[in-house]
Amino acid sequence: MWCHTGYQMRISGFLVWALCFVAAAASAQGSDARVLEHTKWRLVEINGSRLALPDGVAFTITLEGDSYLLSGCNLVSGKLRIESQRLVFIGPARSTKKACSSAIEAADVAFSSLTSANPTYRIDQDGLTLVSQSGTRWVMAKEPLASKRAKTKFIYIAADKKDCVGMFPTKCLQIRESKSEPWKLLYWGIEGFDYVPGIEYRLRIKEDQVPRPLQDQASVVWYLDAIIEQSVVDRAAADEYLRSKKR
Repeated sequence: MWCHTGYQMRISGFLVWALCFVAAAASAQGSDARVLEHTKWRLVEINGSRLALPDGVAFTITLEGDSYLLSGCNLVSGKLRIESQRLVFIGPARSTKKACSSAIEAADVAFSSLTSANPTYRIDQDGLTLVSQSGTRWVMAKEPLASKRAKTKFIYIAADKKDCVGMFPTKCLQIRESKSEPWKLLYWGIEGFDYVPGIEYRLRIKEDQVPRPLQDQASVVWYLDAIIEQSVVDRAAADEYLRSKKR
């Protein structure tokens, strides 16, 4: 009788331990899922090699609930779920079909392959590492992201800046919301957007309100959501800028 009772106690103890382990694992997974919710990540490395991309080009993934958006040469969007420390992409995905330049085509293909890899993930402060079953490794850095209350806008960016005076003399981006409007000056920046002179852009941005702006501070902040279009208007200006960045 004593042995039977001891056996039961050992079994009960094991079950308690197992339940605690499962609960802890589920809690950790739920915690990571919450950390990934409403985040944006920029690709910086594939299989140990740093990306060498032209200025103004970035590959990002935005995670929002059960949806994702990959932004690179093309936009890819769809559904996903998180299970067993893995991102499971649920098809079919929707994608634009722009032709990519040779400088970014290989990176675009490697980045887009995420959607068929269902990689495991590891979060390390402001870094996210994804690893496919075949061993492909994507390393990403966290990017600024607008709040869920932010408004979506579409704007055009002119290929050149103009002199302006805010807190001090500088040069400002020129923007407009439709091609029929005249250009107007933008006195603040766009988070996550790398402007290259000589290139005209159409952007999708998110606009957040600044709760208590300081004197001379803008009452809104803009975040790049996606580059919808870009076209070279002044090749010489773009090439000169890119050469200056390499010096």
